Amino acid sequence: MKVACIQQRPAFPEPAVVQRIPWALTTAIYATPIIDSLSYFHVTIAGISLPQIVRGALLVLLLADSLNALRLTRWIHPLALPLICLPLYSMFPALVAGAPLVTTGVYVLRLAFPGAILLSTATALGQRRIDVVWLRRAAWSVLLLTIAGQLLGPLFEHAASHAGSGSERALWGFTLAPSITAATLVSVFPLFLYVSRRPVGLYSSIGLSILAVLATMRRSGIAAVAAALAIYVGVILYKRGVRQHVLAVAAVAIVFSGLVVTRSGIGTDLVARFAEADISHGGTGSGRTQVWAVAWKHMKERGPLQQLVGEGPLAAQRTALEAGLIAVGGHNDWFDLAYSTGLIGVALYAWFCLRLLRLAKRLMSTRVDSGIVCLAAAAAIFVLGVTTGGTLDPAVGAVYVLFAFGAHELAIGRGLVTWQEWKPNGRPRGASHTNVQKPRRQTRFFHPMKTAAWEIEQENG
Repeated sequence: MKVACIQQRPAFPEPAVVQRIPWALTTAIYATPIIDSLSYFHVTIAGISLPQIVRGALLVLLLADSLNALRLTRWIHPLALPLICLPLYSMFPALVAGAPLVTTGVYVLRLAFPGAILLSTATALGQRRIDVVWLRRAAWSVLLLTIAGQLLGPLFEHAASHAGSGSERALWGFTLAPSITAATLVSVFPLFLYVSRRPVGLYSSIGLSILAVLATMRRSGIAAVAAALAIYVGVILYKRGVRQHVLAVAAVAIVFSGLVVTRSGIGTDLVARFAEADISHGGTGSGRTQVWAVAWKHMKERGPLQQLVGEGPLAAQRTALEAGLIAVGGHNDWFDLAYSTGLIGVALYAWFCLRLLRLAKRLMSTRVDSGIVCLAAAAAIFVLGVTTGGTLDPAVGAVYVLFAFGAHELAIGRGLVTWQEWKPNGRPRGASHTNVQKPRRQTRFFHPMKTAAWEIEQENG
C-alpha cells in the first residue's frame, strides 16, 4: 500500500460552514501590504504613524473578539502564553527607564500583535468562521498586493533607490524599507506550502514568491525563504520518501532563482551583496557585524539588574549612537529583546520558540505535511530573526495564523476539539441566533485520526 504518495489534507472541513467573517483578523492579514504602505503618506498623529494607528485599532478589535471566546481556545493558550506575557512585561522596563509614553505604547503594541493574531485565529477556528479556503485567499492577497506595490513603486519614484538597499534595482513598494516587504513575503511563503492543493497554484505561488523576495534585494529575506524551502523539501523526502510535487517545488525554486541571477541585473547586484556579507574578507553585512559587536560588548558591561530586567525600547538605538553607528535596533531579535527586556524577555521569547518546535514535532506524528510546514515556517522566522530581526512585527502576522492552524489540527488530533460541540443546525452551543447563521449546505468532514492508508482505501472503494 503506497501510503507515502498520498497528499494529506488538513483536518478541517473544506469548505467550512463559515458563519460570520472575522473582519478584524481578515483586515489585519489580507491588507498587510496596504497597511504598511500607509507610511508613504508620512502622516503622524501625536508622534504615531498612520500604520501604527490602524494596527492599534485592529489590536483592540482582535483582543476584544478573542477575550469573548477564551473557552473555545484553550488549545492555543500554551503557544500564545509567552507572546502574551512578553508585551505585558515589556511595559515594566520601559516605564522604569523613563521612555516616553508614546514610544512605550508603540513598542508594546508591536510585541502584542503576534499574540493577538494567534488568539484571534484560534477564536475564529473554534467558531468555524474561517477555514483553509480563507487562509489560501489570505496568502494570495498578501502576495499579489505586495507584488503590485513593488511594480507601482518606481512609477511614483518611491522605490527606485534607497541609501541602504545596496542596489538601485531593489523594489519594495511604498513601505519605509525593503526589509519590511521582504519580511512580509517571508511570512506568507510557508502558507502556500500549507494550503496549495493543485500543482498550478503551488508552483505559481512558489515562483512568484521567490521572484518578489529576490526583487527586494534583502539577503536576510532570501536566506529565510531558502531555509524554509530546504527544510520543507528535505524533511518530506526523509519522512515520506520521494514525492513528485516536492521535487517539482525544488525544481521551480531553482529554475526561477537561476533565471533571475543569470538573466537580469538583479543577479549581479545580489552576488555583490552576498559577497559583502563575507566576514572573512572584511565584509560587515551592511554594518550588521559592527552593530552586533557593539551590542555584545554592551551586554557584558552593563549591571546585573539591567541584564535581568532590561533598559527599555530606546536602549539599542542609544547604544548604537554612542558607538558612532546609525541603527534603530540590534539587527537581531535576540539582541533587541536583551536590550529592552533583559534576560526575562529573552527567556519568554525562547519559551515561545521551544513551544513552536514542540508543536511541529507533535504535529508530524499525526499530520506529517502540516508539521513539516510549521517546522519550515519556524526555520524561516528564526533565520529572519537572527539576520535582521522583526519576527515580532505586525508585518509578519501571516505566519502566526499558520501556527494557529497547525495548533488547531493538533488539538483535533488529540481530541481537545471536536465537531460534536456544534449542534446539527450549525449553531455553536451557547451562541445567539443573531450572531450566527445556518449553514447553506452540508460539508464533508475529514476526521484527523483517519490514516492515509484509510483514505486510500476509501477512495479506491
